[in-house]
Amino acid sequence: MIAGWLFAHNRGRHLGWALALTAFFLVIAFFHLESTPPLWWDEGWTLSVARNWVEHSHYGQFRAGVPAPGGLEAAFPLTGLVALSFRLLGVGVLQGRLVGVLFACGVLGLLYILGSRLYCRPVGWGALFVLLFLTGHPQINPLLSGRQVLADVPVVFYLLAGYLCFYWAFQRPLIFLPLAAITWGVALNTKAQALPFWLFSLVVPLVLVLMARRWRVGLFIGLAIILSLTSWQLVGWLTGVILLGQMLPGQPVEGLFSVVVVVPDKELRLYALSMALLFALPLIAGLSWTTWCFLKMRSWKHIEQPENLLQLALLVLSGSWFAWYLLLSNGSERYLATPVALGSLFTAKMLYDFSHGYQVRATVGRVSGLLTGKDRSLAALGGSFALLLVVYGLVIAGLTYWITLRSADTSVQIVADALNRHVPAGSLVESYDSEIFFFLNQPYHYPPDQVHGDLLRRYLLDAQYPIAYNPLSADPDYLVVGPVSAKWGLYAETLAGGAFRPLLEQGSYTIYERIRP
Repeated sequence: MIAGWLFAHNRGRHLGWALALTAFFLVIAFFHLESTPPLWWDEGWTLSVARNWVEHSHYGQFRAGVPAPGGLEAAFPLTGLVALSFRLLGVGVLQGRLVGVLFACGVLGLLYILGSRLYCRPVGWGALFVLLFLTGHPQINPLLSGRQVLADVPVVFYLLAGYLCFYWAFQRPLIFLPLAAITWGVALNTKAQALPFWLFSLVVPLVLVLMARRWRVGLFIGLAIILSLTSWQLVGWLTGVILLGQMLPGQPVEGLFSVVVVVPDKELRLYALSMALLFALPLIAGLSWTTWCFLKMRSWKHIEQPENLLQLALLVLSGSWFAWYLLLSNGSERYLATPVALGSLFTAKMLYDFSHGYQVRATVGRVSGLLTGKDRSLAALGGSFALLLVVYGLVIAGLTYWITLRSADTSVQIVADALNRHVPAGSLVESYDSEIFFFLNQPYHYPPDQVHGDLLRRYLLDAQYPIAYNPLSADPDYLVVGPVSAKWGLYAETLAGGAFRPLLEQGSYTIYERIRP
C-alpha cells in the first residue's frame, strides 16, 4: 500500500523508491551471506553434491571415501547451477548461495511485470511490498529463503516465468508458447511437488473455456499443457544425458508420501493452521478477496481474455497449494513459500482496492472516522482492515529480518576445520548433519537415505517408530552430532552405550571420539 502510493505521484518518486528498494534488497541479500542464516541440513546435501561434481566429476556423495549415489540434494536445475557457480567463481558457501539470491531477484522482477500486466503498475509495486515487508518467516520470505541453497525460490521463478511467457503467447504464440513450455518443464523438474498444482491451474481455466465454447482458446491451453508435460520429460531425459557416467543410480525412499504429501494427522493439521494464521494472513485475505471478486464480477464469462485467464490460473495454483498445506501436508513452513509468493499479487490488489488506489491519507482518514463513529461505511471497514494487515505484517516481517540477520554462525566451519587439521588423516567421520560434509577433507559416512523417511515418521507421527541403523557399522573414528541429528535423536542410543566420548563442542555441534579397547 505504501509502495503503491509513493509510485502513484511522479517519476522522480518512482526512481527514488526504486533505488531505496534496490538498496534494501542488496543489503538484506548479501549481508553476511556465507554465515547468515547458519548453513543447515538441506543445503548441505546440495552443496556437497555440487562440490563433488566439480572437483571429482561425480554427481553424488562419497560414503567412507567411495562414490555413492545422491538422493537428498536439490534437483539438477538447482544443483547444476550451484556447480556452475563453483566452476566459475570457486567452491564456497557464498558462491553457492549467490545462485539463490539471483533467483530471488528474478522472482521480484517477474512479480512486478505480472502485476503490472494483469492489473496495473501500482499493483506490481504493491506485490513487491507485500512479499518483502509483509512476509514474516525466514523460510517463506523469498529474500531470506533465497539466501540459502534451496529449491523453493527457483521453482517460483520458473513458474512465474512460464505464466508470463504464456500471457505473452496470446500475442506471439510461435515464440512464447515454446518458452512457456520450457520454463514450466524446468519448474516441474526443479520441485516435483509443483506438478499437481500447476496442472490444476491450467485445467480449471480449460474447463471454463470449453464450457463457454471458446474452442480456439481451449486448444491453446491444451497445447500448452501437452508441450509443458513433454518438456518436463525432455528436461529429465537431458539431465540423464548430461550426467551419464557421472552418477550412480539412487535408491528410492519408502514411506515419504505418508510423511510429506498426505499426512492426515490432527496435531499436524492444527500446527499447519497456526502457522498459516501467524505467517500467511496476507495470503488468506488476498485469496479470499480475489475469489469473491471473481465470482461477483462473473469473470468466467470472459475467461478467454488473457488477463482473466492468467489471474484465475495463478489464483488456482496458489489457492490449491495453500489448501494442500492446510489439509494434508506435514506442516513444514517451507511449503507455504510458493503460495505466499504467487499470492502476493492478490494481496496487493486487495490492498489497492481497500485503500482506493493506495491513498494512504484518505485511508487513514476513513479509519479515524470509523473509530470516532462518523464513518461506518464499507470503505472505512476495508481501509481499517488493510491498515491493520499492513501494520501486523510489518511488525512480524521486521522481527523476522532482525532475528535472521543476527543469526550468523560459523560453528560448522570451525568443527570441520578442527577435523581437517587436528585428527589423523584418513580418519572416518560419522555424521548425519550433511552441511559438515561440504567442508570436510576427511572421509565421512552417513546413514542410508531410507533413514531420513524413518526419522520423519518417528519425529512427526510415532515416537516409538524403530530406526534400523547402527552408527557403528562403518567403524567410525569420530562422530559429529549437529542440530538435525540431535533433534531427531539418531545417535542417542549409541552415545548412551559409551562408544564415544566428547572431544569438542562448538555451538550446536559436538565432536565425539571413538573409545577403542
